[in-house]
Amino acid sequence: MNTFYIQRENSFNPITMKLIQFLLIVMLSSLTSLVSAQDISEGSREFIKKESANALSIVVQGQEKNVEAVLDEKLKKATGEKSKNMKGMRYFSNARLGASGAMDIYFRVEKAGKADKNHSRAVLFLSSGNDNFIDSETNPNEIVAVKELLTGLQLDVEIYELQLAIDDQNKVIEKAIKDHDKMVSDSVKLEEVMAKTLEEMETNKVDRRTQLEVIEQEKVRLADFQDYLYKLQNNGYNQAPDPVSREDPAANTNPEKNEETKTKKNEKKDDGGGR
Repeated sequence: MNTFYIQRENSFNPITMKLIQFLLIVMLSSLTSLVSAQDISEGSREFIKKESANALSIVVQGQEKNVEAVLDEKLKKATGEKSKNMKGMRYFSNARLGASGAMDIYFRVEKAGKADKNHSRAVLFLSSGNDNFIDSETNPNEIVAVKELLTGLQLDVEIYELQLAIDDQNKVIEKAIKDHDKMVSDSVKLEEVMAKTLEEMETNKVDRRTQLEVIEQEKVRLADFQDYLYKLQNNGYNQAPDPVSREDPAANTNPEKNEETKTKKNEKKDDGGGR
């Protein structure tokens, strides 16, 4: 019991549920078709250019193009012939169904009704040649052979359309997988970019701190130049210290003492000259 519930929980996803719903619809439709025995009618129908001829017709659930593709394939396998196009119809020339005699088979698929988008009507005309259309009274074996072929048309159409739905769903999944793979690839690239960005951010922090130090140093130099300019403008050249000398410890001495030292040096020079 536990295993059953685990499997049920694991398989419960939107795609699976849609597929199950579709299969249930197909099964119910198939059962309905089998119960009704797929009523095949025989009677006069429009052939070409408003001409009428005896025909077999059957209404099945499915899109016109799908019903036409399935019926064409069924007749191809049954007769071993390939169909040709003729004025909006398909036809098999000189074809045989089992033990039936040779005949020309014409068919078209049309809407079952103007307001009915879910059902299509397949109409078949059988001719012994030269547009000599046959019916149940003139050629009962041929008519029976065609009716037997049409009996399984509904189930074949449902299988065909289900296969189309499966193919489409596979394409959806394949695209989703490709999108996911691209997302994974993009994620790797984004992580690499993020790592590089974080590294650059750390480098930027260091560079900013260094740049702040440079700014402070340059501000000090600017203050020196401004101070020097002020003294030049107010005291003259002799009273203004060289701004560069701020970096020299000797430049911090008293200017008067410096001048006194220079005077003593000059006196010594004079004494030496007198001797």
